[in-house]
Amino acid sequence: MSPARPLQQVLLAPAVALLRRVVADADGDPRAAQDVLEAAASQVGGFDLEGYREVLDIDPRLAPGVAVSWAGKLLDLVDGSGVPTRLALATLAQPAVTSTRRRTTGAYYTDFRLAQYLARRTAQLAATPLTPASTIIDTAAGTGILLVALAEQIGRAQIDRAEPAALRDLVAGGLSAVDLDPECRRGTVAALASLTTDLDAIKDLATRVRTADSLVADAGLWCRLSAEGRFDAVLGNPPWERLRVTRHETLLASGARRHYGADYHPDQESCAGAHLTEVDRVRRYADGLARRYPLLGHREVDLCQAFLALGCSLVRPGGSLGMLLPAGLIRGQGTVRLREHLLTNATEVDLTVLHNRSHFFGIDTRFKFLAVCAQVAGRPTRGATLRLRHSEGTDHDIPERTPVRITFADLAAARRDLTVPEVPGEREWRLFQHMTACGSRPDDPDSPWGMRIIREVDMTRDRRLFRRTPSAVSAVPARPAVPDVPARPAVPDVPAWPAVAEVPVVEGRMVHQYRGRAKTYVSGSGRTAIWRPVQLGAADAALPQFFVNPARLPDSVRERSSRPRVGFCDVVAQTNERTLQAALIAPGRVCGNKVPTLDFCIPDDGVRHQREMLFLAAANSFVVDWFVRRLVTTSLNFFILLGLPLPALDPTGPAGRRLVDLAERLVAAEADPEAGPERRVSEVAQYRAEIDLLICDAYRIDRAELPLLLADFPLLDRHQPALPGEARSTVTADLLTACCGSALGQERYLAATSRGALAYVPAELAR
Repeated sequence: MSPARPLQQVLLAPAVALLRRVVADADGDPRAAQDVLEAAASQVGGFDLEGYREVLDIDPRLAPGVAVSWAGKLLDLVDGSGVPTRLALATLAQPAVTSTRRRTTGAYYTDFRLAQYLARRTAQLAATPLTPASTIIDTAAGTGILLVALAEQIGRAQIDRAEPAALRDLVAGGLSAVDLDPECRRGTVAALASLTTDLDAIKDLATRVRTADSLVADAGLWCRLSAEGRFDAVLGNPPWERLRVTRHETLLASGARRHYGADYHPDQESCAGAHLTEVDRVRRYADGLARRYPLLGHREVDLCQAFLALGCSLVRPGGSLGMLLPAGLIRGQGTVRLREHLLTNATEVDLTVLHNRSHFFGIDTRFKFLAVCAQVAGRPTRGATLRLRHSEGTDHDIPERTPVRITFADLAAARRDLTVPEVPGEREWRLFQHMTACGSRPDDPDSPWGMRIIREVDMTRDRRLFRRTPSAVSAVPARPAVPDVPARPAVPDVPAWPAVAEVPVVEGRMVHQYRGRAKTYVSGSGRTAIWRPVQLGAADAALPQFFVNPARLPDSVRERSSRPRVGFCDVVAQTNERTLQAALIAPGRVCGNKVPTLDFCIPDDGVRHQREMLFLAAANSFVVDWFVRRLVTTSLNFFILLGLPLPALDPTGPAGRRLVDLAERLVAAEADPEAGPERRVSEVAQYRAEIDLLICDAYRIDRAELPLLLADFPLLDRHQPALPGEARSTVTADLLTACCGSALGQERYLAATSRGALAYVPAELAR
């Protein structure tokens, strides 16, 4: 999906166009735009423009009268944009960010709605109300929009107390900004200067707007900005950038035009030296940050995590922290120590989950991120009370939502790694807790679901082994004589692979629920590759993108490739039609790194097969998929799967035997050309509905909760014909309701199928 154009950019486009005209009229001198912004700030704040230039020793490009004339026009455009004036000035002062610069700095400037929302929540969480005497810092300030928003929040409270001039003290001694980019400084000072009429206060302010790398700054910097180096409030929208350098990124930085996953050409080898130099520089910097901030652990360093660790250390006890951070903070394995520190050194933590559907940033609209606010205790606590909110922006603000209250004890009981589940309401939180209590985690020592997760080949490291077509002397192995669901006797010594036999590589796009060959490769490479869906029952038509000679693979991988095993696609999203997609991978295929495979730790091969079928039934059910969607962002990490509470199912009991039988039928349906398409799809729907209800029963979930579960799958039944007068089809939900004995559900299901609607059909096949 293409990146969204930020709403703020759209609203301020006329103002940006005017500033470009100003620069063009000044022979391309960018100082002219800064002159106009400072003139606009003087009109908003009421200070003298010429005096401002003098006290700050500014070398202007435009005469005062010219700058003031342009500023009047600019403010007229800002007034019509709907963006608050001072926040607009901070936004318009932002330096242009090229794609290369964004990759190296991680800079995504803050939307005005986010700035106001974060300021409001940060002010509310302070143990002592923030006043003009408070000290406030943004350690990744950009052009100061978060500081402006919080100052206005404080100012509104002061104006309510009939103290309209009180912000003078905040500007003079309370606001501090640090940013790595020297081009941001002049704009930051102007935006913050618009809060007051006092030039002496502005002069003092300018000494506390610093150009520095906050992450490596010494304690002396913070002590010069605030007594004892602590602040009443710390704000930030830090870079969301992981400290790593790939060959792909080095080529992009050198001006190459390519997409992720594209093949490398010999003429690009000239960048190898530059790549190694940059890798060495980044590694040394990352090692330094890891030593400085022990909460980061020893994984790849993420800059925003380092800024969070820094922020926690700078907040005065009883003060508040407010940051915009990626959603991985509440669920990543690499952020466990940060989560634990935040939740056990704060009194209250307020988390708001936000979508980019409101066009906050110029990135994928499906991207999720967090507004994280905390009242920091400054000492270990018994655990913070967590208030979890879900919200979306309107064109003007971010509305307040009722939070889900989660105690630290309850969170620790449900998620031992303190993963915060995205539960939108109290009812969903209770259901999540219930499933946790009823299930058995595969990583528990006595769990019947004991399993290992194994990657077979790496699509990057092993790329040299791949061929796009089988070599002339070899042939693609015929479909194995072993059926997809064999009786599974114990595997004897595995015979040697023929030296010329090449086997298909199974990629993530080929895997769907119960289907390991759901798509066929057409053309292209990397993210531009084109794949076409394969109809149910025609699995032999699924062609891979790559082949590999198994003789060049490790013995353990060759052995695994010779037998069926469960695999799952680990590239996932909460907003997809379905999230957890697991299938039985047929023999004679090797799985790429986006299709990890499972090895159930059971010596008896027949029992292992039963457990594999039970896993497929549970994993592909709506119930388990709903649970997983509470925990993932874009990847089904191993620790999420191994911490998934699966239902306690006995493969020899009535429900277990039935689930094994149904899962075997669904696996066999992928490559069964005998039944006609309509009959096959109808039978599959009936099997799947029965499985969903059996899994629901296995968790002891009242079937009346099914509508709550299904509400989390809004893309279900896309492209199926709707009933008359309805906007979209609900044929799958109607089938489940009918199977529960509802006469209305049966009536609706029959009416839907009479119009050609089919349950449990993925949207890409429905087309």
